[in-house]
Amino acid sequence: MIEGVDIDEVEFNDMGIGVWALKPGARLRMSRLAKTVVLAGPNGAGKTRIFNMLVSLGQKIQPADAVKGSLAYLLQAEHELESRVLEVSRQRAKYPPQALSLVEAERQHRDAFNKVADIQRGIRHATVLQRSSGEVPSFVRFVPKVTSLLDPGGFTLSDIAGRAQRLSNSSETAEALAPSYAFSVLRQANDAELKRRRDGGGGSSDAELRAQALIDILGRLLGAETAVTVENDMLLIGGFAPSQGSLSAGQQVLFQYGCMLHAQQEYLQDNIVLMDEPENHLHPAVLVQVMTTLASILRHGQLWVATHSVPLIAHLMSQDDDCLWFVNDGTVTRAGRNPEVVLESLLGGPEGTRSLQELMQLPSAYAATRFLGECLVAPGTVGPNIKDPQMLQIREVLRPLAEAAAQSGRPLRVLDFGAGKGRLLASLRETYPDASRLFDYIALDDSARDRPECVHQIELTYGKQSAADVSGRWFENISSLRAGLDEGSFDVIVLCNVLHEVHPDQWLGDFSVFASLLRTNGALLVVEDYALPTGELAHEFGFLLLDQLELKHLFQVSEADRDRHLFLRATPDKPPHKDRLVVHLIGRELLQRASRDSQAAAIGELKKRMMSEVRRLVQSNSDKSVVGRDYARAAQLLVNAELWLEARGRTAQ
Repeated sequence: MIEGVDIDEVEFNDMGIGVWALKPGARLRMSRLAKTVVLAGPNGAGKTRIFNMLVSLGQKIQPADAVKGSLAYLLQAEHELESRVLEVSRQRAKYPPQALSLVEAERQHRDAFNKVADIQRGIRHATVLQRSSGEVPSFVRFVPKVTSLLDPGGFTLSDIAGRAQRLSNSSETAEALAPSYAFSVLRQANDAELKRRRDGGGGSSDAELRAQALIDILGRLLGAETAVTVENDMLLIGGFAPSQGSLSAGQQVLFQYGCMLHAQQEYLQDNIVLMDEPENHLHPAVLVQVMTTLASILRHGQLWVATHSVPLIAHLMSQDDDCLWFVNDGTVTRAGRNPEVVLESLLGGPEGTRSLQELMQLPSAYAATRFLGECLVAPGTVGPNIKDPQMLQIREVLRPLAEAAAQSGRPLRVLDFGAGKGRLLASLRETYPDASRLFDYIALDDSARDRPECVHQIELTYGKQSAADVSGRWFENISSLRAGLDEGSFDVIVLCNVLHEVHPDQWLGDFSVFASLLRTNGALLVVEDYALPTGELAHEFGFLLLDQLELKHLFQVSEADRDRHLFLRATPDKPPHKDRLVVHLIGRELLQRASRDSQAAAIGELKKRMMSEVRRLVQSNSDKSVVGRDYARAAQLLVNAELWLEARGRTAQ
């Protein structure tokens, strides 16, 4: 399965696999891909070209084992390059430029340099498709292109058998292969049934069961009244031979789909299936049946769909609300939480969307309803993604701190509080080749669910270790961490999308522990997404998302504290992440100031700010889904803050 794609025009051209299919200068970047990926947009936007690019990339990249071998070879080549550089320097010091020994040394240096560059290029190419396994992805195009079925009546039995066999691993020319496949399966069943009856009965044979499965699939797609049979060595569909033209174009496509689904069950289950405009000739309800059957077959595979069909998009989003991507003018953007951009492109602009909205919920109401519904569900865990902008923010904060620690002859000790799957360590390792030297990473998470994945990241960074070694870098609770590691030894404690999930009753205790774990000049790094895209029920008060004003009250921050750099706030300079993705660096000294009164003041400020935000959004009169989601988030935070204040007798705050 492909979990992500990240490639630009320069790198694509460097791979030498064709012509860049997107907008000049654009970057194809898709992350957090699940089992279904939907590309939607107007004609000519680039959906088919993206499919072609994926197939080309899959043919070019290396399997994971080869990449590992390349990494080892790269280290060897880099050492060789270093020795060549030294040799050239020695030769230049001893001989004139035209000396043969110097010329030879420079040639060897160029060869070594080119070798390193080639290996680095191959490794870089291997990462443009992030895969769930180390295998090179295999692609299957799964949409019939021709509607006219080819009647097998004019072929020999040997020809029919050959065509039937070809359908088991190919969807090309399905109009010619599917009728022969159905004939072959049903004829074998007829022969098996006749033999069984001659032999005195008994249970149905494998051939009969196989034929019944095909009949069931075709019945669901074509309807029970359109029976598919073999009589007098003739294939009949609804009582007519394919050559008699009794089937509509849509029925002929459905017949091909049914035969392909039956023939390719084993072939499809581990492959990546590409369906380019599968809605052609088909009623939406029947197309949904095709998709449902196909999804049940894909075990470890993945389904990519390029479509203009709003009903199909609605069905697929009901299975995975984040599967939708908008393709427009040679660019690709995630649209799962902003479906109106896709709807407008498919329905003829805002006017067409408004016409549809008269019959359906507005996107703003849809987004608000979904966010509020998510507020009744426990939060999930995000896996590693080295291109995550939040990880970039953390790396930018940690790098100068790590360099300062390195000048003191030690690594920067970092506690990843709420480590989850270890995405912070994965990001550090992928960014800094010497991460194991720069960072002394410790993970803490009160759930063992994600421990195997986090430990895997630890092993990738620090090498395969014994159980005892790993236990020294992963802890399930504060008590075991304090028992195993020195207090006052941490430089930074990172809370990435964690503080808003921590029960408020635990804040003061946690801050006290953090202060005891940090060095005198250590700091707490709080990273939050203030446009939280999903709601969650992290504790009895839902979640509480504190920004700069609330944190200032919580830690009683003064101007003098800011002048001493004890309280810093950083956010990207440009949209869409400006003032949305924010990091706060809070000095150890400030952590000790948090109290019950300052906590109540902070949550009281949150309530006031959210009340103002709700009023602003109500007056905006926008039907955009982002506004609906912002309104739901602000309203939920307002309620959550009020619930805590009331429960703690602080309603006057």
